[in-house]
Amino acid sequence: MTHQTRLLGLAVALGVAAPGCFIDLDDDDDDVVFLGTYEPCESTSQCLPDDVCLEVTADYGSRIVTDAICTHGCLEDVDCPLSVTGLRGACYDIGQGFFCYERCIDDFDCPAGFGCVETVGGVIGDAVCLPE
Repeated sequence: MTHQTRLLGLAVALGVAAPGCFIDLDDDDDDVVFLGTYEPCESTSQCLPDDVCLEVTADYGSRIVTDAICTHGCLEDVDCPLSVTGLRGACYDIGQGFFCYERCIDDFDCPAGFGCVETVGGVIGDAVCLPE
């Protein structure tokens, strides 16, 4: 299972391109690759055109951990895409406004560097992937 979205040269053949996507027309196999929503990132330029690279800080009391994910703003859960696990994303305000976070059942549902953490103030029994 991968957390990456790969844009292939098929869009060139069809004459269609995603907004903000650079497509290399010289056939040198340098396809543009964007990180999918909920993937760890270092800058917004790595994320899908509608996403931002959001720095997320998790405070576990004895330690504070910060990492970043590709995500986008939301008003409710239906604004959030499904993750690779098939779970609908969760719309939460974790200190920076409402953004989509990847829902999880256990740590195996989360990308490397993230763990499945039960939410507070949301749906009972709900959990999202946060930096660990």
